[in-house]
Amino acid sequence: MCIRDRVWLDDRLTNINWGDPKNSGDCDKLKGMMSVAGIKEIKDGLVKAKITEKKSPQRIACTFSIISKDRTLELECPTIDAKQKAVKLFNHLLTCLLYTSPSTRDLSTTRMPSSALTKK
Repeated sequence: MCIRDRVWLDDRLTNINWGDPKNSGDCDKLKGMMSVAGIKEIKDGLVKAKITEKKSPQRIACTFSIISKDRTLELECPTIDAKQKAVKLFNHLLTCLLYTSPSTRDLSTTRMPSSALTKK
């Protein structure tokens, strides 16, 4: 992915999209998409890329990978702080999905803890 590309979540928080920021509202012009539900893990650094250019340790420290069953999205943030915030947000999103997605045993219920469902 080119550093000029933009990465965003769709309005329903179901897909990570990437493409030219000028075309971010045009789904037909997306460069790629990854289902949030299909994400297996988020790893520090680049998982698939072969670093052929000489990147400084600072630039490498600003990278992380989002891994799904079908593809890996490798991202480089402008700073380490920005990377840490992005990783934290994606991990939070995945945690929320884990506790609100249907249970594999009973599709009529969620895995949300009962204490989280009660109103105080």
